[in-house]
Order: sequence, then structure tokens, then C-alpha cells
Amino acid sequence: MRIWRDKDYYQNYLVKLPSNEEKPVPLAAFMAKQTAQFDNVRGALHDQWSKSAVDILREELENLDKDQTKTFFDSVAALMSN
Repeated sequence: MRIWRDKDYYQNYLVKLPSNEEKPVPLAAFMAKQTAQFDNVRGALHDQWSKSAVDILREELENLDKDQTKTFFDSVAALMSN
């Protein structure tokens, strides 16, 4: 959450809807715009956010004992399976 707030990722939407002032566009142009928006957000999350998240996880794992580490990975597995 800290990365999400600090880097303003919460303002990146997977779709970019037109404002009320914008004129209608053909469906193909709308779809191309949405695909580009999705690719931009996905790229930012993949290239920047995931690396920052991994750094935080590594830092936290260094401070955990053996029991906490097992619980941590069990929790991560449960989240990923959902």
C-alpha cells in the first residue's frame, strides 16, 4: 500500500473513459485507446511496482524468525491462490 500511495499508482486506471466534452469516436479507436491504457498500466506495475514490492518483502523476511517465515509464506500462498 505504501508503494501504491507514494508512487500515485492509485490514479492509474485500467480503462480510460472519455469525458462528457469529448466527441464520440469509432469503436476501433476506442478499443485501441483502451488497449494502450491497459498496456501502460500493466507495464508500470510490472516494471516498477513489482520490483519495489519484492524489495520490501526481502527486507521484511530478513527480520522474521523461522515460525514467522512459514506463516508468512502460507499467507502469501493463500492470497495468490485467491
